[in-house]
Amino acid sequence: MAVVEVARGCAAGNVVGADMSDLMNRLSLSAAHAKSNDRQPTAQMLLEAIEAIDARDARIAELATALRDVLDLSDTRKRRELAEIKEIIAKARSTLAAPALSDQ
Repeated sequence: MAVVEVARGCAAGNVVGADMSDLMNRLSLSAAHAKSNDRQPTAQMLLEAIEAIDARDARIAELATALRDVLDLSDTRKRRELAEIKEIIAKARSTLAAPALSDQ
């Protein structure tokens, strides 16, 4: 039941850091346990959950980088060429417009 509670907290946005790591470990252990007990559908579901979480984390990192680059444009201490600014904005637009990995 603890895995379910942690997963619900994660879905509500309440799980970060160590709790997320704990959730991933529990999902992995549950998948291994399900495989050893010949419960393949359960094991597959748990493995897919792990993949979905990893994909979500990768997408968050990608979006954060794009947004950080755009915010960095406001740093007046750095001189930038117009071409560089256009490139940063185009990359951010492309990243934001791209479908999430789970949608592909």
